[in-house]
Amino acid sequence: MKYEDRHTIFKDKIIISYPFRWGGQLKDRWMWMAELNGEVWDYNSKDILVQDAINNNKKFVVLKIHKNGSFSETPY
Repeated sequence: MKYEDRHTIFKDKIIISYPFRWGGQLKDRWMWMAELNGEVWDYNSKDILVQDAINNNKKFVVLKIHKNGSFSETPY
């Protein structure tokens, strides 16, 4: 599965992922992205984004993006 197809695969779910390049500054690694139906919901640490989704009774998925453009679901 390609990362670019995430909105059709996970429709109506909050998608939490780190879409930036790994290896940047340590202070930048907390900035994960949460999207809902193609719109950015929030940027924050992964744990805070997950907790926000739980607090708002939203279904969510945490994705690990691979170098080849594919992704896999990360259990949370």
